[in-house]
Amino acid sequence: MSAADQDPRTTTPGAPPETPAARPDSPDSPDGPDAGAQPPAPTVQPAGPPATAAEVDASEYRVDPATVRHAPRFGRFILLGVVLGALLSLALALLTPPSDLARSDLFWLLFIGLGVTGGLAGLGVAIVLDRRSWRRRAAAGALDTPARDVPAAGEASPPARS
Repeated sequence: MSAADQDPRTTTPGAPPETPAARPDSPDSPDGPDAGAQPPAPTVQPAGPPATAAEVDASEYRVDPATVRHAPRFGRFILLGVVLGALLSLALALLTPPSDLARSDLFWLLFIGLGVTGGLAGLGVAIVLDRRSWRRRAAAGALDTPARDVPAAGEASPPARS
C-alpha cells in the first residue's frame, strides 16, 4: 500500500479501506468483458454530526403573539353557509303544505336559492372577520413600534383603514 492509502486525512471516517482496482480485462474483474451493465451504487454519507440543542438559537423560534395574524378559512365559512341553507330548505320543504310540486322538487328549488344565499352570507362573515384581524394586527403593531405599518420588501401592505 502506498503512503496516500494509509494517510488518515484522505480516507473518510467510518468508510471501509479501499482495495486496489483490478485490471478491467481480467476475467476475475467485475469490470471485465462479461460484467453486468449496472454501475456500483453510490454511497451517501452525512456531512457532519447533527446539531445539538445547545447549538440551536432559541430566539429564532420565538413567536410574538401581537404579530401572529389569525385569518379565517374562507372555504369553511362558505361551506357552513351552504349547509345551513340546505338545512333551512329541508325544513321548509317538509313543513310547507302539499302543493303541485313534489317535496323533493321543492327542496331542490329552495336549496338552489338558499344554498347560494347561505354561501354568500358565509363569505361576508369571513370577510368581516378577516378585516377585523387586520385591524387588530395594525393596532397591536402601532402600540409596539410606529414602523410596523410600513411593509418590508416583498410583503403585501394591509388594506387601508376606513
